[in-house]
Amino acid sequence: MFTAPGTIAGAVSFCAIEIKILPNVEFKLMNKVTIVLSGKKQSGKSTTCMYIAARFINQQTKSDIYSVNEKGELLYKGMPYHTQTAVNDIIAEYGVKVYSFADPLKRFCIDVLGAPEESCYGTDEQKNAPIEHLLWNNLPLELR
Repeated sequence: MFTAPGTIAGAVSFCAIEIKILPNVEFKLMNKVTIVLSGKKQSGKSTTCMYIAARFINQQTKSDIYSVNEKGELLYKGMPYHTQTAVNDIIAEYGVKVYSFADPLKRFCIDVLGAPEESCYGTDEQKNAPIEHLLWNNLPLELR
């Protein structure tokens, strides 16, 4: 476990390749690494994951084609991906997987209940917006 002043604490395992990800923090990685982030809602956990993924992929490809904007979105050559699924697919190609405890619940809401993807993966404003067909008063009586 490491904690550096001004950085987010996380767990790191399996050392071998040296990677500089955050200023003044270097990792030596072998084939796998696990970094655990925790924090309050909207504290920057996903943004930090995207930043680490972009830096890692750029190092693997010896390029600077991936970056993260001020909204925490992963950018490819300056352009954001349109869905979280697309982001997960592209980073998985480089062996990066971001896990979230809420992902299975979010996928259920999107796939089964018909919630828009941005209501689960969007901005705080999008996440807090009502979804008309899922409002209690709009549900069939059998479900209430």
